[in-house]
Amino acid sequence: MIKPLEVTIKDQEDTGHRFIISKVPAIPMREIIAGYPLTSLPKLGDYKANEEIMLKLISYVEIVKDGVNIKLSTRALIDNHCTDWEVLAKLEKEMLQYNCSFLKAGILSGLINSIKDKIPNIAQSILKQYLQQSSKKSK
Repeated sequence: MIKPLEVTIKDQEDTGHRFIISKVPAIPMREIIAGYPLTSLPKLGDYKANEEIMLKLISYVEIVKDGVNIKLSTRALIDNHCTDWEVLAKLEKEMLQYNCSFLKAGILSGLINSIKDKIPNIAQSILKQYLQQSSKKSK
């Protein structure tokens, strides 16, 4: 693990769970950060692709069980140690913030708002392009 950092995340019952997060190497993190925003957009994204990216990100997280560090490298391990979906969401957020300086200190919400504001224009442009192509074919 690169620069491990222990974090405690509370579940829906307010129980704290300890995780060891780490820095992700450059190339896997590049793939993660390139895929996360687009695959997680409601109605536009690809859930399965987003899930695969999440699995890659969380595989750099460990828990300590009976003095042994265990990587959360499978769906079963994640489900066993993230007691509810909120724990997993908070863990993802911790990992993204720890690995991306531009996501720290509230910049994440600004980035999301910026993307959210641009989506309608992008979607409109794509739809316009498809409509023009389909109208040419129908003529």
